[in-house]
Amino acid sequence: MGKQPLFQRFLGSSWQALPAAVRAVHSIEGQLRLEGKARVDRGTSLLSHIISAVIGFPKSGSDIPVTVIITQTPKGETWVRDFGGQTFRSHLSLKEGPPLKVFERFGLLRAELGLREDNKALLFPVKRAWLLGIALPHWLLPRSDTRETAQNGLFHFDVAISLPLAGQIVRYRGWLKPQA
Repeated sequence: MGKQPLFQRFLGSSWQALPAAVRAVHSIEGQLRLEGKARVDRGTSLLSHIISAVIGFPKSGSDIPVTVIITQTPKGETWVRDFGGQTFRSHLSLKEGPPLKVFERFGLLRAELGLREDNKALLFPVKRAWLLGIALPHWLLPRSDTRETAQNGLFHFDVAISLPLAGQIVRYRGWLKPQA
């Protein structure tokens, strides 16, 4: 595929400020398999349960085995996440600029991410989103309080997704390490 990894291209010079464990997860060529453990907390509202079921977010639990397979595609990266047998996927793509833009698609929802490095963490705020191709008004945007960091040389993630009308949808956090 020959190009710099998607996240490196988007982040430019701030890429080097990220810890090596975070850069390694986002420096794939071909395919990368990661394994680790996570804790998952789903929201409690009826709407959050419906949204979680539609997307395939995992059920609440602790010490859940996690496998993530990231596959480079001609148009970006496909992420397949397996939390103890509960699988969901998304696709990340980069729209060439100027300016460059990163998008993530979860089924019928497509979001533009405002990826940025902050104090050696990679943050994933949502800038804009579309449901079935229809732009969501700002007050209906999903909120992504997502951070990727490194602790003791391991990749750590903390993903919290919420919606204005539903509250917390899901929060999953844990660690992953690359597998041969």
